[in-house]
Amino acid sequence: MQHRAILQLSIALLLVLQLMYASQRFDAYTLIMEGSTGGWRALFGYLGQAAKVAVLFAVLLGVLLQRELRTLWGGICLEADIKRAGIFLLPQLLSYWLLVHSSIIIFDFAGPGHADQTDTSIFLLWCLALLCSLWCWASMLAPMRYWFRTLVRYWKSVCAAVLIAVAVWLFTGLASRLWVPLSSLTFMLSSNLLGLFDSELVVIGQSQKILGLGDFIVNVAPACSGYEGIGLITAFLALYLHINRKEFRFPRAFVLFPLGIVAIWLLNAVRITVLVALGYYWSADIAIGGFHSQAGWIAFILTSLGLLWFAGRWRFVIQSGYAGVSKLVPGVSASPADSNSAQAVATLVPLVALLASVLLTSAVSSEFVWLYPLRVLAVLFALIWFWPALRLFPYRLSPLALAAGFGVALIWISLLIDSAPQADRVFSETLFDSPPLWSGLWLVFRFVGAVVTVPVAEELAFRGYLLCKLSRSPNYTRGGLPVSVVAVLISSVAFGALHGAWVAGIVAGLAYAFVRLRSQHVGDAIAAHAVTNLIVFVFAACSGQWSMI
Repeated sequence: MQHRAILQLSIALLLVLQLMYASQRFDAYTLIMEGSTGGWRALFGYLGQAAKVAVLFAVLLGVLLQRELRTLWGGICLEADIKRAGIFLLPQLLSYWLLVHSSIIIFDFAGPGHADQTDTSIFLLWCLALLCSLWCWASMLAPMRYWFRTLVRYWKSVCAAVLIAVAVWLFTGLASRLWVPLSSLTFMLSSNLLGLFDSELVVIGQSQKILGLGDFIVNVAPACSGYEGIGLITAFLALYLHINRKEFRFPRAFVLFPLGIVAIWLLNAVRITVLVALGYYWSADIAIGGFHSQAGWIAFILTSLGLLWFAGRWRFVIQSGYAGVSKLVPGVSASPADSNSAQAVATLVPLVALLASVLLTSAVSSEFVWLYPLRVLAVLFALIWFWPALRLFPYRLSPLALAAGFGVALIWISLLIDSAPQADRVFSETLFDSPPLWSGLWLVFRFVGAVVTVPVAEELAFRGYLLCKLSRSPNYTRGGLPVSVVAVLISSVAFGALHGAWVAGIVAGLAYAFVRLRSQHVGDAIAAHAVTNLIVFVFAACSGQWSMI
């Protein structure tokens, strides 16, 4: 059974890598931006939106069938056949090759001012290649009769996922036209707050929505109205209340939605106010380059944590007798269940500390993050505080961890070599033009972060908490884990999404998950990650390609 699961996982990984390459290589929306609005090419310009709907459909279907996923995967593994996979592999690769080459002709169009001589047959070839590629890939996993039976069995869930995905897409398009009044309210509140700062306030009309202090002005566009934060906090609360529905009183708990929406909107107005004040009084580069891109996430995290803290203590919405996570003290729990919950929290807090410090230090930096040492100190503090609950020692290093770390490093370097020469040049110039004592100390902290704190924080969260949680195992830091392909894929994709180089990140996540499954301790995954980062750091320092780390 394990060999069949590995075969099916390899076939699934093939499609994931192919989709990743296609999505990274081609951008359908450029066809619309370039003014190509006629015929087939206009239709292909909306493939990016169609892909988002498809991803949403897959996520919704997974949620609707969450109790059936193990059964579905077991059925797919029973259908594994190496001969059938081999028969359909060559047609699948050939059809994907045709798909890529026809995409080059379609999406690399020169744009307005150039004659569009693409024949209709190329568009038809693209559609045929896509259908053939997906059909061959599905046939590699299981015969088509299996997929037909599965579709008939779960047709209600499939239809529900399709309808919800399409409804969300239509609502998003409609909502984007209804947020103009909200941007006006945001502009009005931000201008009133800025009026408290300085007499050099610049306000140019509700129509243009230009706001500033002195010579630093910004445009409060509809996208700055806060609707993205409202959408995020609404989705977060919905997910949180669904997961913890036994601890809340309904319908009273629904009052958290308007509270969260008002809080995130107010923080968004404060964000715009602080952005203008920061650009005027301190640095325009930091305001635009760092704070503007990070402050939204900071506001979302603060609002989310504040709501969780408030909801856990508000007797109006919480069930009586619910202790809450805040009462878990690492290492001193009275029962095994409480101890396990404390360990789960302990595996997540270091990553939360890392992400929070990344957002804060990036928000007050322009191109070079001189405050990187604060990230290292934040993670070290979290690890020291929760160390008793983690129970990481005793531990014995496995040779598999060293080999996996070395292999991932080679893959990482090969995928990212010479990927950002401009950023590498700016990094080197900024670092080595600084005083030697400060630049040397910064490099020491960067090394400790790359080789120690980052691997520990990320592996505790992804291979400690998430992989175990999805595998329904209580062994967060030590003990064997059951093999769960779904858990491996989800934790690896989440790990890749956390990194800018998401393709290399997903490959690394799969390798570290494999190490954890073959060991009795999360320390092997941490060691593999540390070895990878050590080799990459040394290569980056020798070659000057600092963007790799």
